[in-house]
Amino acid sequence: LTKAAVQRKIADAAEYKGRRWEIKVEVLTSVGMTAEEADAIRPEEESEFPDDLVKPLVEFLLLNPKLQSKGAREGFLETSQANGSHPDLTKAAVQRKIADAAEYKGRRWEIKVEVLTSVGMTAEEADAIRPEEESEFPDDLVKPLVEFLLLNPKLQSKGAREGFLETSQANGSHPDLTKAAVQ
Repeated sequence: LTKAAVQRKIADAAEYKGRRWEIKVEVLTSVGMTAEEADAIRPEEESEFPDDLVKPLVEFLLLNPKLQSKGAREGFLETSQANGSHPDLTKAAVQRKIADAAEYKGRRWEIKVEVLTSVGMTAEEADAIRPEEESEFPDDLVKPLVEFLLLNPKLQSKGAREGFLETSQANGSHPDLTKAAVQ
């Protein structure tokens, strides 16, 4: 028996779907087994992501709108493992649960309605958890920006952004100002 022969037989008999093998009906029949009997043989599937962590995950995503996928995954994993209650939680399990529970839109996490409901939270309660949105653009630079735009009518979006950013950073008053904030 060779590896290639085993690989061919597996390909003919089954398909790997959703982290488990689905055996073709004709193969089960050929060995005198029903789908129900096959399911009875399978080990019970454990949820990789514990139910008791869903609400903390939702709250973490709401409180950390600037963390996108990777940052949210790693931040939540670190937080969850820090207290020692879930040392076996994996990055993959957290990533899948985040993908199931929320979507990153407009610089914040939008939690799916069914997930909010499952953790006993309304959309209003979720919004109340979110931190106040901070303007990345300092109020004291609005007037200089308006003046810059009026004085430089030929500059379009990119040129205006880069020109104002360069001017603002040159005088040293706002070295942390970003392109995104100016845009």
